[in-house]
Parts: sequence; C-alpha cells; structure tokens
Amino acid sequence: MYEMELQPNIITFTSLMEAYHSAPLDRVLAAYNVMKEGHVEMDFAFAETFLCTVLQRPTDGPNLKTALLACSQARLAAAGSGLEDFKASGIKLRADEPDKGYVVGLLKGIQDRLTKTRAELDQTEKAKTLTHKSLFSAKKVLQKSRLLAQSKLDLVEAQRVHDEEKASEFEVRKEDQQKERAALVEATAVLKEEVASESNAKGEEKEDSLRRAVALMQHQTHDKAEGMGKAAEAVLGLVDAIESHQEEDAKRKDFCEIQDSKAKIEGDLVRLKAELSFLRVAYTVPERFFKAREAFLESEVGTTSKEVEELKAEAKTFTDRLKKLEAARAKEKASYQESTKDRELTVQAGVRHDKFGR
Repeated sequence: MYEMELQPNIITFTSLMEAYHSAPLDRVLAAYNVMKEGHVEMDFAFAETFLCTVLQRPTDGPNLKTALLACSQARLAAAGSGLEDFKASGIKLRADEPDKGYVVGLLKGIQDRLTKTRAELDQTEKAKTLTHKSLFSAKKVLQKSRLLAQSKLDLVEAQRVHDEEKASEFEVRKEDQQKERAALVEATAVLKEEVASESNAKGEEKEDSLRRAVALMQHQTHDKAEGMGKAAEAVLGLVDAIESHQEEDAKRKDFCEIQDSKAKIEGDLVRLKAELSFLRVAYTVPERFFKAREAFLESEVGTTSKEVEELKAEAKTFTDRLKKLEAARAKEKASYQESTKDRELTVQAGVRHDKFGR
C-alpha cells in the first residue's frame, strides 16, 4: 500500500487515513507536498487535516512539528513581506490612478470622435465617388463630342478636296474650249480669205466659151455660197455652243466656289461649336468639383470648430477636476503631516514615560 502512486486528483481524506495512518515520516511529508502542489480543489485542506491527525501520533509528532516549523516560519515571513509590498503598491496605484469617471468620459469622448471621423470619412468617400462619376461621364461626353466634331471636319475636308478636283477639271475644260474657239476663229478667217480671193479673182477663160464660162461661174458661185453659208452656220453654232458651255461652266464654277466657301464656313462653325462645348464642359466640371470641395471644406471647418470647442470643454473639465484632486491631495497631505506630528509627540511622550518610569 505504501508503494501506490500519489495522484492529487484522486486523493481524499479517507484514502489518506487508510494509507498513511501508520506510515513513516518521509512518506507523510511526501504526501503533504503532493497534495500542497496539486491543482484539485480542497487538496490543500485535506493535507492540512491529515497533518493535524499525524501530529497527534506520540512517536512522529514532535519530529514533524520541528520539521514543519521552519517551513511555516519561512512561508509566514514571505507572506508578510508580500502583503507589505502589495499594500505599498496598492497605495501608490491608488494615488496615481485618475478618477474613474474621468477615464470613462475620456474613452467615451474618443469613441464619439472616432464615430464622427468615420461618418465624415464616409461622406468624403461618397463625395469623391460622385465627383469621379461626374468627371468620368463628362469625359465620355467630351470624347463623343470630339469624335463628332472630327468626323464633321473630315467630311468638310473631303468636300473641299472634291471641290478642288472639280475646279481643276473645270480649268482643263476651259483651256480646251478656248483652244477649240481659237481654232474655229482661225478656220473662219481662212474661209473668209478664200471667199474674198475667189470673188476678186479675174477670169482668164477664152472668148469663144464666154456663155459656158458665165454659166459655170454662176453655178460654182451658187454652190460655194451655199457651202459657205452652211459652214458659217456650223461655225456660229459651235461658237454659240461654246459660249453656252462657258456660261454653264461659269455657273458651275460659281456654284462650286459657293459650296466650297459654305463648307469652309460650316467647318469653322462646327469647330467653334466643338470648342465652345469643350469650354463649357471644362468650365462646368471644375465648377461642380470646386463647389463640392468648398462644401466639404466648409463642413470640415464646422466639424473642426465643434471638435475644438469640445476639446476646450474637456480641457476645462479636466483642469477643474485636476484642481479638485490637487486640493484633496493637499488636504490629505496636511492631515497626514498633522497625524505624523501627533505620532511623534506620542512617541516622545512614551519615551519620557519609560524614562521616568524606570
């Protein structure tokens, strides 16, 4: 039974009484140490009870008392010093710790300030999100307006190139018509010279064939007159056609010039409208942003002013509380000094009484 393993969690007062009633002193001390160091509730009480029972034995009681006396005195001295240290540290902590209500109020103020800061940060984030969305939408509108203006400018440029090509074609046709007209004028002059030379030419026919020559001359003159009339009519018709073509070409040229100038004016108008819309957007977006920023800064100023007022109020409260605490500490110090004087007087009186009593 003496060889059983000591387990603090299963030791009870009954088992101790049964196992160690007649055990030697070393086994008793071993059981006491095991129960003292155990973590099961009431083991230490069981150990103390068991020791009290063992101390009543006539053989081992005095030896056990002598063995445990030194340990008890050491434990008592350690407990006394620990108690004194605890009292000193408690007095120091009590003197150094601030007022409980002030600490709670300070923590509550910090919590309120953090809550306000969180709400302000949320508002700032919402304002920044709205500003970003407005800027992004304005950027999209600006890009679309730029693309539209660029497409209109490209269309105007294409129209201008087309008008320039038409103008170059008109110049070529005009040069060709002038050359044709000059050729026709030259041909008409040659025909007129031939008619004049033939009408002024002298006949060198013989006398015996005068009638035949006269008849032949009349026939040739009539045929030539008819041919010259037809040629003149053809030439005049060509001249009229050329003049009509020139008039049509002049009208077309005027129309092309008008269209070209109109296209240029429209292009300038489109460009000016695009620049105007860009300037409007560029002015409107910063204005909205600055207004939002101004409102946010005003709210920040108001919040900061409120926080400053709250901090001033808290500082004033803290100052008043500190003054009260200093006054209380001064009273305690004065009372302590008075009690110290009384104790000194009491000690001096006791010393004198001892002297005179002796």
